[in-house]
Amino acid sequence: MHSNTCFSRKLWTVLGLLPLLTATGIQAQGTVGETNIRTYTIGGTIGIQGHGYTTTRDFNRRAPLGAMTTVNLNYTLLGFQSGLNIRYSTDDNQFRQSMNEISFSGSWRWISLTAGDVSPSHARYGLSGTSFRGGRMELTPGAVTFDLAAGRVNRAIRGNRPQDLREPAYERWIYAGKIGFGNPGTSYFNLSTLYGKDSAGSVDFMDETDETSPVTRPRPTPAENLALTPDFQISLFQQAFKIGAQTTFSAYTRDTGSKPLDMDEIGIPSFLTGIYNPRSSSRISFAGTATTELDINPFQLRVGYERIQPGFETMGLRQVRDDNQTWNIQPRISFLNQKIALDGSYRFGNDNLLSNRVITQNRQDISVNARSMISSSFSLGLGYSNFLNKTETSGTNEGLAEGGQQQSSQVFQIMPTYTLMGTTTSHSFSLAGIYQTLDARFPSAYGAGSSTSSTINTMLNHTVSFQSGFSVNTGINYMKGEASGADFDAWGINAGTGYAFFERKLNVSANFSISQNSFSRPAGEQIFTNKSRQLNANMNASYRLTPTNNLRFNLRTLNNSLLEGAGQSFSELEARIQIDHRF
Repeated sequence: MHSNTCFSRKLWTVLGLLPLLTATGIQAQGTVGETNIRTYTIGGTIGIQGHGYTTTRDFNRRAPLGAMTTVNLNYTLLGFQSGLNIRYSTDDNQFRQSMNEISFSGSWRWISLTAGDVSPSHARYGLSGTSFRGGRMELTPGAVTFDLAAGRVNRAIRGNRPQDLREPAYERWIYAGKIGFGNPGTSYFNLSTLYGKDSAGSVDFMDETDETSPVTRPRPTPAENLALTPDFQISLFQQAFKIGAQTTFSAYTRDTGSKPLDMDEIGIPSFLTGIYNPRSSSRISFAGTATTELDINPFQLRVGYERIQPGFETMGLRQVRDDNQTWNIQPRISFLNQKIALDGSYRFGNDNLLSNRVITQNRQDISVNARSMISSSFSLGLGYSNFLNKTETSGTNEGLAEGGQQQSSQVFQIMPTYTLMGTTTSHSFSLAGIYQTLDARFPSAYGAGSSTSSTINTMLNHTVSFQSGFSVNTGINYMKGEASGADFDAWGINAGTGYAFFERKLNVSANFSISQNSFSRPAGEQIFTNKSRQLNANMNASYRLTPTNNLRFNLRTLNNSLLEGAGQSFSELEARIQIDHRF
């Protein structure tokens, strides 16, 4: 009953925005005096969508019914620019972070303000595109720029019962600032800072003595973070040569309830303790990048280095892989007015930077690609890549680390494309052939073991378009491979068509596909086989009701049939209808 009431309330919230479809149809007219400054202008889009979903699975991947509304509004008033963005969905609950968005923005000359959901990006390992609900102010008076932002990153997620699928989370707030000098496209220097903290009292955990719902997972602890990032780039010789680097220094406290450290012993100035107070669970680490670019037509070269120290954490990124370093070299050259282009990439790196772990992983990735426009209708692409991943432990053993393992892979690609243009029709043919090998070596009870596999994959697509607006596309693909005595193959056929009716006011398209895959491997004296078939259908329709209103409809179905072996057959059906208004 509660879920139905909650859904109804959210649905009425979505429908409550319907009057905006007509209320915002007012257009700006008139100017101020004899100037070209309009009194006001208004424009944007509003969309409302409803969907239904059903499946024969044991669980639903999304809500059976739902609605979503989006608003994108831009207007000016006496030269002042402003905007409003809203995204509201009924598919929301208290056991995960909200996906709804709302933001209001305004700007005048070099001043810009945003309130609501913002996503500033100050540094790659500082504040890097993390969305939060709060505010942002940008000042760009000239060569000097200021960017300030603050808001709530996470709302409190309560619940730590065994049946809860998601971990609880504390309410988290972030405060960030950035000051920059120079031109972002050429030479500049930026300095950004970030402070984030969890609200320790935002989540109430149940008593551990509660026998009806015992706590079986570790409880999260409230954290705190202070980060500082210097960032610079120098451009020389009319941007033919660039060099730049940025490093984020992060002090991260995993538990704000841990014991504070004595400031006299660690030598931190007392004025900093008012912002960040180090504790026994605090760690200081860094992550950074350095790049060099050379651009002398027709040759380009980019060399980069990335290093993330062990234990590095930051609240400016949702996820970061620490204890890792990577070198990257990317050359590119073109000939004959870019009709022939060659580019390559060489990446290598490793973890265990402090050599304090038993296992070290080394990676190497080499790729070369060639593209050629042989004629106005025919082009050819070739590619080769080699990937090596080697895990080492203490000791060595004839090309393989003792207790370690190694995987190497090679991929060969060929991709020709042919286009035939006529007066009333046009044809496009594309072919892709991919051959991949994989070799793995690993320790076993009988010494060093190994396994190999190979896969070949081909795809052919054809599209024909008519001047009337009718089009047909078809495609086939086939894959076959083997690995350690096992065989697998897959094939698929797809076809689609589209047509525009009533002077292109109504556009209809439909796509259908069928695919089948099988896998066989020996199991003692028997052969274990698993085979399934998939049927997919997708239909889209769009009708222009008025010059400013569109109605869209989408129907999608999926049927998975188990032909042989273990598994489950199921089907899905989903329908979406959406109306858009542009003003």
